[in-house]
Amino acid sequence: MLCYEVFLSFRGPDTHLDIADILYTGLIAAGIRAYRDNEELRPSKEIGPVLLQAIEQSKILIPIFSKGYADSKWCLMELVQMVECRRATGQKIMPIFFDVRPSEFVEEVVNKVLIELKKAYLVVSDCLVEMDNHVDEIMRMVFADTDETTIVGIHGMGGVGKTTLAKIVYNQLSHHFEGCCFLSNIRETSEQKGIEYLQNQLIFKLLRRKIDIDNVDEGTMTIEERLYSKRVLLLLDDVDKRIQLDALLGKRKWFGKGSKLIVTTRNKDVLHEPKVDWTYELPCMDFDHSLQIFSRHAFRRDCPLDEFLPYSIKAVKISGGLPLTLEVMGSLLSGKSKAQWDITLKKLETVLHVDIKNKLKISFEALDDRQKSIFLDIACFFIGFDIRIVIHMWESCELFPEEAIEVLQQMSLIKIKEDNCIWMHDQLRDLGREIIHQECAMKSEKQSRGLENVEAICLEFESSCEYNITYEAFASLSNLRFLQVDGINSNETSTNLHRFAQVSSFRCGCCLNVLPASFFRRSPFIFLMLRWLSWHNFPATFELTALSLTKLVILDLSWSKITKKWSGWNHINMAKNLKVLNLTGCRKLNRTPDFSSHVFLERFILERCQKLVHIDRSIGQLKQLVFLNLKFCTKLSKLPDELAKLEALTEILVDGTSIREIPEWRGMKKLDILSARNCKNLNDCSSVGCLALLLKLSLVATEITQLPESIGNLQSLVELDLSHLQVQMLPSSLGNMKNLKVLRIRCSTLRKLPSAIALLDKLEELDADRCGCLEGEMPSNIGRLKFLRVLRLTYTRVSGLPKLPESLTSLYFGTWSRKTFPDLSNLLNLRDLSLVLWSSRMDPSELEKTSSPWWIGRLHKLESIWLESPYLTTLSSDLVLLSELKELELSCENMKCLPRIPASLSSLVIKGCWEMKASIDLSNLRALADLEVTSCEITEIQGLEGLEKLRSLKFVRVTSLEKLPDLTTLKNLTKLELYNCPKLDEIQGRQESLEILRIELCRDLEKLPAPSSFKKLKYLRIHECEKLKDLLGSDDWRTLKEVTKSEPEK
Repeated sequence: MLCYEVFLSFRGPDTHLDIADILYTGLIAAGIRAYRDNEELRPSKEIGPVLLQAIEQSKILIPIFSKGYADSKWCLMELVQMVECRRATGQKIMPIFFDVRPSEFVEEVVNKVLIELKKAYLVVSDCLVEMDNHVDEIMRMVFADTDETTIVGIHGMGGVGKTTLAKIVYNQLSHHFEGCCFLSNIRETSEQKGIEYLQNQLIFKLLRRKIDIDNVDEGTMTIEERLYSKRVLLLLDDVDKRIQLDALLGKRKWFGKGSKLIVTTRNKDVLHEPKVDWTYELPCMDFDHSLQIFSRHAFRRDCPLDEFLPYSIKAVKISGGLPLTLEVMGSLLSGKSKAQWDITLKKLETVLHVDIKNKLKISFEALDDRQKSIFLDIACFFIGFDIRIVIHMWESCELFPEEAIEVLQQMSLIKIKEDNCIWMHDQLRDLGREIIHQECAMKSEKQSRGLENVEAICLEFESSCEYNITYEAFASLSNLRFLQVDGINSNETSTNLHRFAQVSSFRCGCCLNVLPASFFRRSPFIFLMLRWLSWHNFPATFELTALSLTKLVILDLSWSKITKKWSGWNHINMAKNLKVLNLTGCRKLNRTPDFSSHVFLERFILERCQKLVHIDRSIGQLKQLVFLNLKFCTKLSKLPDELAKLEALTEILVDGTSIREIPEWRGMKKLDILSARNCKNLNDCSSVGCLALLLKLSLVATEITQLPESIGNLQSLVELDLSHLQVQMLPSSLGNMKNLKVLRIRCSTLRKLPSAIALLDKLEELDADRCGCLEGEMPSNIGRLKFLRVLRLTYTRVSGLPKLPESLTSLYFGTWSRKTFPDLSNLLNLRDLSLVLWSSRMDPSELEKTSSPWWIGRLHKLESIWLESPYLTTLSSDLVLLSELKELELSCENMKCLPRIPASLSSLVIKGCWEMKASIDLSNLRALADLEVTSCEITEIQGLEGLEKLRSLKFVRVTSLEKLPDLTTLKNLTKLELYNCPKLDEIQGRQESLEILRIELCRDLEKLPAPSSFKKLKYLRIHECEKLKDLLGSDDWRTLKEVTKSEPEK
């Protein structure tokens, strides 16, 4: 029986011709295997057992309750079985009540089903389970010293999940830094393109400026000079040599204080001290977690089906516990019969256990020839490329890429990231390249030359090569379809050329040199099959007239010095089938050439052509153009009127240009995305209302001071960003945007939100942070927004909040104009809550008049709370009822005592609570991992010695604290910081797990544990503690100080 994903249960006479049919059609259209009665049922007299088996095999069960549902014996039997399956195996039931129109919910149900089935994979592999502990450990290392530069190394065998772990940490941290940079595949990139290339990438990603680096020494000097004051997050993936760390990380002083640097490697030796502060080995998963990963891909559930359990256990043992192998094997076996499982597992068993590549090759062999070709192309060249561009080459080669890409994703051989870039795991990349090497060797034995089989070549220019190149050598590359050239610095006569990398179906090695400027003016044509030409830094003296461009579909001349007068444009006009033209960074191009020969062009990129002032009118003839990128063409002040003729255009980016207005583009019938961020001269968007089908609009940081009422015509809009505009009011027509889901209006001059905002029926996120002039009451009818999940209103002067919608999961509210906490008792779905009430002056008598958030104990889903207010003196005792609470931060200067806190808490921060002068009892917080007390008069912490999971303990300006309990029992404590605790006289207990100890301005402190108790100490800083001077002068303490660091290197 076919394995289904969704089971539809319904009574035919009630629903068959209405809801059930429409929903079934919607599920099938979305690629979901759905079961319904009648059509899917194989001929059988016994209907019941077949239906029940379909229920057991489906992951999602959808009963459609209609008036006659209970009259059907089979419907009731199905319902009973569904409930039993839910109880036994955790299958999800999504009931539908048949009293609404089908169109109102079919799309929503289909989307929910897709989410549950996880059809779309993200860049961070979703196959790993139980990663939280690993993530927490890395985060602990990263923040062991918040204010200093920290380097963390993650090591382990290939394919174990090092990069995935690092990416998860990177994603969680990225919004905290001035600049972020992820350099992938450093081992391969440094071999093929050189360390200078990586240095250029690092500098560009962190500074957003292109600086040409010619050698490693120049790169190290530039990094140090340009980044020394910048707090950055840097992830270096797959480092295999120390020289790479020396060139990219160097000394800590290269980066600003507080920078966090993460390195992944298979070779632990590169992580030796003193370069890296912390190292973490990522182990292979245990059997249970491996089985869970395998099951998610083989059965789309967390455990195997009972009948496949023995096979699944065998598969997991064969896999070796590597996440990628489990993922690929599971996808390969998904939906197969027992016989097919048996055959496939026998094939896998015959392969050596350590040879993962051969195991993965079974999936490769399951592909057809076209799919194999695309897989090998990606493995050798196109990892990280935009699928929307690469697909044109494969279409031109008749490889039917859309079908192939779908198959490759379903088999977990590739993933398409959210930014449309192609992702492939290292193991699969290495497999593809090894297959090519083997084919190359076999063909070389049969053919003396073999150049006619070469399909792709990458060339990199270097000055050190001394090999000759001839026209005849290139002319023999008769099947070349991809040519990429990078890093050329040429003159009129010659340049040095060095070939590197591999090709997609056959690779041959040759090194080339002494390329004259007239080389590509020869005839007859060469490269008759060329589909893709990428030549960055193309010399203006070259013309390419010897190249055949009749089949060319992608041309990339980024960062070249060509101008409109370049003689090569005439030859490029021969590329009649051109689909993609990329002229990014052509800094001398001030006017574009005639485009009339490229009527099939679909993607045109002119980003960062900083001298561009004029776009040729012939752009209006590009009737198939769907994407136009003019970002940061800083001198471009006017867009051609002919753009209005481009009916196929779906996305146009004009960020950072000098345009003064949005033209009237009534002819753009399909435009989805318009981005005009940071257009400093843009002050008129009155015509934007004619773009009725627009989905995303960004006018961030433009000079617009008044929004037109016509903006309300954008009734298809889903996302609108008006942040950093100098507007005081929003038009009431905003309420017409019935499909708007995200509205960002961080405008410091905005004074009022229109009541029409409550008409945005589908709004999910409203961000009005830092609207410093926003005052008065929020619209009273905002509670009507039943889909609103996130509301941000910090740093405002809003004085009143009406009843908010119960759908809210995150609320951030901060104001200078309110003294009492709003009533949020209805927000039962809230998970994150931040309430901040500021006051520059406060009458002490007002304390008695203000109320505390009495309702807080009712919000049982809360996970994070931040409360800051001088008016808050007590908290409800019901706080202890919040069993999901993980993080609590209190900054309330007049709060006198700490309420009872739920035992689930993992992080507690108490800041500026000066009236909290008694002792506090934390004995019930057995899960507490981080505790910080700052600027308080607390005299004692009771129960501290029982917090066995505590990892970080910090006291700052706790001026009345006289003693700490014996800390010997805190076996997980790795960080202890004491600043300005003048009455503390002793620290007791052995600190064998402690790695960081900082003590400053503790003037009465005179006793510390014996130095021998600090088994794992890495950092030690004791400063301005007069009574410890004699103690620290002993031989044991001097020895300890010598083997630790007083602080991370500057």
